Order: sequence, then C-alpha cells, then structure tokens
Amino acid sequence: MISSTCITEITCAHSSPLPTSSSVSAKPTQDHLILSKLDDLLMRSELLQNEAKCIEAIKALEIWFDNIATIPQHQSDFSRILVESDLKEGDFDVGNSSLGHSMAVDVKPHHAKEVSELFYNYFKNSTCYWEHKWNICNHFSRAIIIAIDIILLLTLFDSSTVYAKLMSAEKAYTSLVSNRLNCVEVCNHEVALNLSTLLPHNLSLLSRLNSHLIESNFSCTSFAFDECDTKFINAYLIKRYLLTHSHNENPCQNIKLELVKNGEEFEYYFPESQPRFLTKKAKLALLHRWRTAIQDKLTLHSINRAHCKIVLDEQKLSLTYQIGAWQASLFFDNWHKHTLPEVNVSPYKLGQLVKLKGHKISIENLFSWFITEIAQTLGLKASSGHKHIDLTKAVGYNPEFYFRLLVDVENKAWLTQCFKTEEFSADTWKYLAQDPSVNLNILLGLLDAFNELLLAGYTGKSVGSFSDNKEVLQLFDLAWGVGNYFVKYRPVKIPAEFGFDYGTQVADAEKGHIVSHPKTTIEFRFFNCARTGQEAIKLSKMILAWIAKISKEQKNATPLLYDPIDPSIPIEHVKLKRMFDEFIVTVCQTAPVLVN
Repeated sequence: MISSTCITEITCAHSSPLPTSSSVSAKPTQDHLILSKLDDLLMRSELLQNEAKCIEAIKALEIWFDNIATIPQHQSDFSRILVESDLKEGDFDVGNSSLGHSMAVDVKPHHAKEVSELFYNYFKNSTCYWEHKWNICNHFSRAIIIAIDIILLLTLFDSSTVYAKLMSAEKAYTSLVSNRLNCVEVCNHEVALNLSTLLPHNLSLLSRLNSHLIESNFSCTSFAFDECDTKFINAYLIKRYLLTHSHNENPCQNIKLELVKNGEEFEYYFPESQPRFLTKKAKLALLHRWRTAIQDKLTLHSINRAHCKIVLDEQKLSLTYQIGAWQASLFFDNWHKHTLPEVNVSPYKLGQLVKLKGHKISIENLFSWFITEIAQTLGLKASSGHKHIDLTKAVGYNPEFYFRLLVDVENKAWLTQCFKTEEFSADTWKYLAQDPSVNLNILLGLLDAFNELLLAGYTGKSVGSFSDNKEVLQLFDLAWGVGNYFVKYRPVKIPAEFGFDYGTQVADAEKGHIVSHPKTTIEFRFFNCARTGQEAIKLSKMILAWIAKISKEQKNATPLLYDPIDPSIPIEHVKLKRMFDEFIVTVCQTAPVLVN
C-alpha cells in the first residue's frame, strides 16, 4: 500500500490508437445493477456496497471499455470455450495454484468457471500484446490486477463480451495494467500479493480514469494516491481481515485459559573451550551421555524404569524419551556454524501432573530433572528458549486478537533487554522499528482505520477458519514491504502455514505426540532458554497472563496504539526495571492467579 506521503504521478501516452467502437455507447449501467452483480460475484461484497469509489472505478472502466470495438469471432470463441470447459463449480484453475487460491478466497464458487477461463484464455492468447513474454509466477501482481479487472468487468458485460473486449484492447490494455502496477510498486514497497489486498488499490486507481483522455489515445491518466484513497484502502483492509459490522455474527468467544497448551524449546551451546561444530562422533557421544544421565535421574527419584521409554536413533542423531504421558526429544540444530543441542517437549497445560504408578510428577520437576539439570551437568550453556502457545481451542477463530498480539509484541520490544537477548534481535527476530525498509506510516494508517472502526461499533470477526490467520499477516506485509512476513524470523510467529498435514498435526498435538513445535502454536522467539523448570513455568504463566490482557483489551474495544521501540538502543537499568514491574502488574490485574 502507498502511504499518503508517497504520492506518485505516472502518465503514459500510448503510441497506437485504441480500437474505437463505431456504435453509439450504451447508457451507463445503473448503480444498483452494479452492486447487485458485485454481490453475486464476490464473497465479501458488503465491504464495497456503500463505497462511492467502487462505483466510480467500475463506471470509469465501463467508459474505457465501451469505446473498445469487439470482434464477433472472439465472442463466439469464448462461448465455445465455456461450453467445452470441464471445470466444476468452485474449481479455480488458471494454471497457477497461488492465483487460483487467491481467486477462491474472494470469488463465489459458481463463478469459478467463467472467471478462470477468462483469465487463462486471455493470458494464453494475449502474449503478442505484451512487450515481453511473461508468466504468472514471476509477474503475480500483474496477474492479480488482470483478474480484478475481469471480475469488475463481469458486473458490466457478459463473459464472452469481456473476453472480446480484452482481446480487442490489445496493447492499450497492457499499458493500463502496467501503469497501475507501477503505482502500487512505488517506493519499493510491494503490496502483499493477493486479490484481497490489491482490490482496494486497484479501485482507487481506476476511479481516476478520465474518459476524455480516451479520445486522445492515452491508455491511462495520471494516477496518484491521495489521503482519501489511503483512508479508503485502510478501512477496506481492516474490514476485510479483522472487523465486522454484521449483526449475524456472534461475539468472539471468551478466551479459555484452561484450554491453553504450552510448548518449550530448550536450546544449548557448548563452552567456548569446545569446538563450535560437532562431528557425528561427538554428537553420538553426547546422546549416550544424556541417556545415561536420564537413567541416573530415574534411580535418584525412585521412578521405575518400566515407566520410561528411551530411544537413541544413531541415524537421525536424536534421543527420544517418554516418562508416562510426557515426552521429550533431544536433537541437534545448526546456527551460524554452531551445533546447538536442543530439547523439545510435548504440549502441556499449567498445573498438569504426569501420573505414574505411585507417583505424580509436575511438569516443572520433569523439566528440571530430565532437561535443565542434565544440561548443566554436561557443561552446556543456555541459549535461546522459544516458547510455544497453542490457542487452537482457547481462542478459536479471532483474527483481531492475533493482530493485537502482533502489535503488542512490537510495543514490548524492550522485553528483550530484560532477557538479555537484544543483541541478537537484528539477526534473528527483527522488529519493525529495526528494519529501515519498513514504512511505519503504513502501519500507523492501518491502526487509525482500526480505531475509527472500533468507535463506529465494529467488532472482531468470529466466523471463519483458524487457518485464515495467514490473512492477518497480510497487514504486516504491507508495512514490511520486503517479502513474506511469515517466512522471516520475527519476534512472534502466529500459526498460518499449516500445510496439508494440519489435521494430523492437531491430532498428534492432542495426544501429546509432537515433541518438536507443532504448526498450531504461536511462537515467542525472544526468550532465553529457561535455566530451571520453575523458570520455564513462570514464563509460561507470564505469557498466558499477557494473552489474557490482550483478550480483555479486545473485549473492551481498547484503541490499538503503536510505539516504535528499537531494542538495540539501551534503556537505563532503573527505568527498564520499572517498565518490567509495571508490565507484570498490568498482566497480574487481568489474570492474578497466573503470575506470582
């Protein structure tokens, strides 16, 4: 998205004239017919029902294409294509899965065939009209703009006429697409590549088309994003991803802390006197020593070895051990040419006890006895300690909550100084304020729109799929502007990329079988490895209280603010301690039973 401070004008005079229709233009399509057709085409058409800019854009597109003469052969060709198409309802097949998915998110299933065939056949048959040969994968923004145009044109013409006009427009239309593409890519800030995000930008640009320029053989007018455009785009995106005014949706479920599951990463490194990178022989030696230490601990704490299953895999170089229903796995990670022994554990709930015959052992003690104390005995030093929180059942579908969480973690960047991890933040979990490529004005504009909609009575969306969390990240993509937020190391990652094995992941997590971090979790990446089991549990309590605070702020419709903090800039010790104490007091007020 382009901020109001990044206004760019692009004017393009096309050398060849537009193929002008010799017939008199039809009367403009009435507004109510356009809106009715939009409602039939789009999943979330209500977001555009009261937007004058939407009508302006479609009418501008109508004027532009009304002057395009069509060739009957093109119309008959496409009519035949539709008849012969074997695409089924809801099957968005355009030769590219990402584009097909993007269409499926926003276009209603019964229009899948005509939208897919329109795009695919225009893409296939219009190659000679473009300056250079292109493909969907490497020119995804261009493909999205064309897909949006096709959808908007279907509010005005039947599908065979849309195809005929696109083909007849030839290079004039390619210029119309290219100039809009230049506008959204200005300032080196890419817009998140999907139909949902580019739609409001495209509408803003199309609403600027001036009909008189058509007669002068201009393919486009001077495009510029002004303050009005920016507000329209921001409001659309917040309503699209986070908030609703629908009376048909129930309020988001109250957070249920008793259903929250926690996960741990205990990561270690070797003292400087030892090699940074371990050979296979050295790794196997450590695995054997760790196994022996487990057996000694079982004896020390009078735990029958029959209750413990230990598997040392010399091929995978891992050690998996299970005590009752609790599991842990030791393996080796690599970071910057360092070999890092790492232990992951099965999900647990606060207060959970592992029951053995004659024993009830707390998770805290299991951590201390069978992880942290063994690591200390073997001379390992605590490294990072990513915390995993599974809110699948505790929160459910609630994109507003996750957006608030992402912003609040950015606001608490100073916490890294409390845990002595700030020196690694720029390399391993860069915050917004640390990245010079970030356009903070974009995020601030989105937050302004968010807060205005809250005041207008909008509330968090409660109907959708838990895997839709990926859409929340699109809002951060707009600010980062340098690729996909999810694939980068960030201070917190929310579950968004479940993949095809999502069902298996959830089922295994429920059974406690996943000892490395499942894809269903939020991952807090800025903590140190817990030095004791008690410390690990205290941090889990703090995080859950923090989550409860954010949930309460959502329930109270508290405005969302962002205060950029670069964690690499030192904060005086007394002030830092006061900030931490105030933070703990705040979260304690929300969930006093958790933090002590």
